[in-house]
Amino acid sequence: MTVKNFFSENGYAVFDQPILDIDLLLKAKQGVKQVLEKEYQTGVQPWCHFGDGNSELTRLTQIHMSDERIYQAITQSQIGNLAAKLTGASKINVWGCQLFYKPSGSQSKGNVGFHRDSQHMPFFKKGTLTAWIPLVDINSNSGPLVIVPGSHTWEPTLEHTGGEIQNINSQVPLLQNFYKTQNWKEEQVTLPLGGISFHDFNALHGSYPNESPTDRIVITVGLFTDEVEFDNNVEDYGYALVINDERFCPTIYERE
Repeated sequence: MTVKNFFSENGYAVFDQPILDIDLLLKAKQGVKQVLEKEYQTGVQPWCHFGDGNSELTRLTQIHMSDERIYQAITQSQIGNLAAKLTGASKINVWGCQLFYKPSGSQSKGNVGFHRDSQHMPFFKKGTLTAWIPLVDINSNSGPLVIVPGSHTWEPTLEHTGGEIQNINSQVPLLQNFYKTQNWKEEQVTLPLGGISFHDFNALHGSYPNESPTDRIVITVGLFTDEVEFDNNVEDYGYALVINDERFCPTIYERE
């Protein structure tokens, strides 16, 4: 089975060998640490900053606009080429970039509940996917990304889903009951530095506690293809104003 067919069938794809430029990633990691300290190389603050950076999951949005090293890591690596290989798209753009910083020892406060990206960003109706890029090695104890294979084809629901839900042990049985006619299976995504995974905008995913001695540092990059469609009847959270801004939403792949 080709990686494109696997992605289409399962809703995710994993490149579990170093495939991205590690030097760029290490520089981006330096940028992340400065952004967490509210030191913005470009002078531009993230759109949102949730979490204290020490005892709980900390999420910052649009960090690629705050530090040039982070910007270079997502625009000068192979992310766009890999996304095009999975989707067959002739053009790939970034629509957003988030930091998910999960401190060691944060326990359930580091959890991300099972959710679909589409439910949190309904402005994008079609032609989107998400890249998941670790800036440290991610093993089974790090609170890795967990995907439910095939869930991108299931009936979407807001019931019992949401990234903000941190009591996953209570959430999962509710979802399993809701989807009792489906095959609920959880696949961990473990990756070395330089590895990358992608998931469909409608794939259910979340993550459990970071029980490793190392803080888990991950950048997620929202991508859209040349087949993107927008829903102008819902909240766009400011994206309608920047979607054609090449600096904010850079083109990272275009077929010649």
